[in-house]
Amino acid sequence: MNVWVKGIDDDFEEAWPVTADTVRPVTTYFWSQDSRYILYVQDDGGDENFNIFAVDPRDEPEEGKQTPPARNLTPLEDIRAMIYSVPRETPDYMVIGLNDRDPQYHDV
Repeated sequence: MNVWVKGIDDDFEEAWPVTADTVRPVTTYFWSQDSRYILYVQDDGGDENFNIFAVDPRDEPEEGKQTPPARNLTPLEDIRAMIYSVPRETPDYMVIGLNDRDPQYHDV
């Protein structure tokens, strides 16, 4: 259901969670080009309106939680965000598609 991380030389028992979804699994995730963040796409309880999130696994967990805070990079309601590319040449930028103008089409 969730994404866990560990050091390359650590045992699996030493892994810790960086997402905490209890309704839908995180199906798409990967490291940012600078290997600082885990980027993932998630909807809200199955509504099929996906947003893009970034989480730094080195951050301390939020108070009362087991996971570090995730930042919503596309904080729009009733949209579907898609990651098209994370170019190596421009590691601080992603190419995404949003269907905020028209639900049938994703603008880059």
